[in-house]
Amino acid sequence: MRDVMRAPLAGYKLVAYTSKSALVPEKYVQADPDVATVSDTLWRNPENGFCLYGTHVQLKNITLKNGKSFELNDVVRGGFAGKSVEAAYFFSNHPRAARETEVVFRIGRTFTSVRHMPGDSALPKLPSKANEKPIAIHDHEAAVNDNWVDFTTDVNPQDPDGTSYPYTSTLYVKAECATAEPREYEGAIRLRSTGQGQDAIEISLPGYAPPGAIISQ
Repeated sequence: MRDVMRAPLAGYKLVAYTSKSALVPEKYVQADPDVATVSDTLWRNPENGFCLYGTHVQLKNITLKNGKSFELNDVVRGGFAGKSVEAAYFFSNHPRAARETEVVFRIGRTFTSVRHMPGDSALPKLPSKANEKPIAIHDHEAAVNDNWVDFTTDVNPQDPDGTSYPYTSTLYVKAECATAEPREYEGAIRLRSTGQGQDAIEISLPGYAPPGAIISQ
């Protein structure tokens, strides 16, 4: 695996790193609630005043109460309202090793994660009225929300569709930031299973965000 603390762009220096466990809500727990390890990394470029917020998730092969393993369909980061952002991901696919890392299928500035099933359009529709829920299961709609960046993927160590990958790509959001001390904001990272054969589940975690961020959902 690539070092998740290595800066992906020249001029950026590591200023903060945390590794935390992701615990599913109690009602889904069979024996162990700890379904993933989440790496949260912050780099800053002192010359241009921008920061990079990096996320990497490793799922564990934990069986939930429904008899299935937790599937990660969306990783969502908050705290970017009013800021221009750039988003990217790094996908590791070493030619001489078994593939373990899943790609990112779409990235959007939205709070809502949309389930994608066979026959659905590649991109969700804009809703006809404001309705910002965490997971859209039936209406395939997501409102634009500049406070959030949603990375859609498909990570599951025992995926019934046969594509079983335990790692996300390394996910990056670039945004202007101040020189204040790094701070974690409650709920700034959301891990979501959108119900593609599994239960619809959200796990909320603290995460780094630009100074003064408001995590409104």
